[in-house]
Amino acid sequence: TAEVNISRCFPALEPSRQRQLVKQTLLENGKLMAELPITWARPFSELQSRVDVREFRQHLAARHAQGRGLIVAVPHMGNWELGLHAVVSVAPTTVLYRPPRQKWLEEIMTRGRSESGAVMVPATKSGIKALFAALKRREIIIILPDQVPKQLQNAGGIYAPFFGVPAMTMTLLSKLAAKTAAPVVVAYAERLPHGDFVCRSLDADPAVNADDVERSVAALNKTIERAVLEAPSQYQWVYRRFQQKVYNVKNPIRSR
Repeated sequence: TAEVNISRCFPALEPSRQRQLVKQTLLENGKLMAELPITWARPFSELQSRVDVREFRQHLAARHAQGRGLIVAVPHMGNWELGLHAVVSVAPTTVLYRPPRQKWLEEIMTRGRSESGAVMVPATKSGIKALFAALKRREIIIILPDQVPKQLQNAGGIYAPFFGVPAMTMTLLSKLAAKTAAPVVVAYAERLPHGDFVCRSLDADPAVNADDVERSVAALNKTIERAVLEAPSQYQWVYRRFQQKVYNVKNPIRSR
């Protein structure tokens, strides 16, 4: 899956560079799998000395101070769990999540996130209503914008370019942004050498707040691209982001 995604999104890269990025991606994903149990099970007070959130928190506080709430879009990149405590420290925060297939894992995941003070809501009709209500209260909501909509209950999607490749993209974030005029920030926690992290954020393209859903979704994906290019190996290229038929190609990089 990583080979297919990288070959589609970075066609101009030499095959050797693509193979290198695949290898780096798998290494970074392995690190994430090792980190998540620690992130969920240990109090953040034991981890915070390794996570730089100073500029990140200041940026989010400045956007939240506009008084319209704040939408934080967190793509599958780096260790996205580590920025949660910094977000909650700015304002009350509601997080949309897709329940995993394993019931025992859902309990561990939600308990770990909830200990930060965040309110966890599932991707159901009631969960989506809770997001809208939080924004009306001028609070913060967090959405993972690159989850495939068909895996999210009551959350539609349309195809929009992602690195030039049509990708099914949720419309929920765009609709919330248009209805509330809340600013949108894309955020992630970049893994640094020797086990440290720095939380980073960037303002979304203003078109994300447009009433035109297609324009908004395209602008959202373009902003995520900007974030990914800052640390391309830390994006989850192992995630099946595109149409299923795309993955029928075997070893697209090695076959060149």
